Amino acid sequence: MPEMPLFGFYTDWLNHGEGGPPAVETFHLHEVRRLPKRGYGAGTRRVATGESQGGFGTLSYAARHPGLFRAVASYSGFVHPAQHPHAIKAAMTYLGLDWRALWGDPVTDRANWRAHDP
Repeated sequence: MPEMPLFGFYTDWLNHGEGGPPAVETFHLHEVRRLPKRGYGAGTRRVATGESQGGFGTLSYAARHPGLFRAVASYSGFVHPAQHPHAIKAAMTYLGLDWRALWGDPVTDRANWRAHDP
């Protein structure tokens, strides 16, 4: 399982329209994805699985990148963030993070929230 910053949430953060770090999705899908093929002779058939935030990540990546994985599995993943933005807000606030930096405001940036809702 690749490293991820605290509450990276398997996404390239919106950062109030500025983009930039953390760019977890770009790291996983463009950098980490190459390693098994280059270093271990892996083929092009991919599967992904994860637990908790990782379970969300596998489903979210598969939903936004059809055909990238042959199969995905989520174990206790948070799969409906657009329906429960209060959970994202509470967790990130508890950790001292700016929760609107992730996907923006759940009302005004609804399309971005829905795009990250597997």
